[in-house]
Amino acid sequence: YPYDPYYWKKLLVGKRMRINKITLPQTLDKNKDTVVTINVSVLDYPKDVAVDADKGTVKATLVLPDGKEKVYTATMTGKGVFTVTIPAADTKALAAGSYVLVIEAVYGNEAPAVETTFLIFF
Repeated sequence: YPYDPYYWKKLLVGKRMRINKITLPQTLDKNKDTVVTINVSVLDYPKDVAVDADKGTVKATLVLPDGKEKVYTATMTGKGVFTVTIPAADTKALAAGSYVLVIEAVYGNEAPAVETTFLIFF
């Protein structure tokens, strides 16, 4: 075999995001802004060590019943913490029910980390 055992680990060094936690308000009122907090970390490959993200891009996509989507960009509010606000102007006309919220986090140009959650409006 022409390569030493660590050849590929040295060659494929990289960083990628991981979504650790998505925090939603206890109760959702479609007539008020919905603030979602996303905790993310950066995984360093091949070390497999995670640290709170010091940069990156996080966005949230609200999937509407007609198949359309509303995309919101989160702002970094602390190391490893991003906050996205879904304005009441976008939710007040929604019917009561469950809506899918897709969270994407990316550190550089790698494939994004993706998690889904639900917003339930009454």
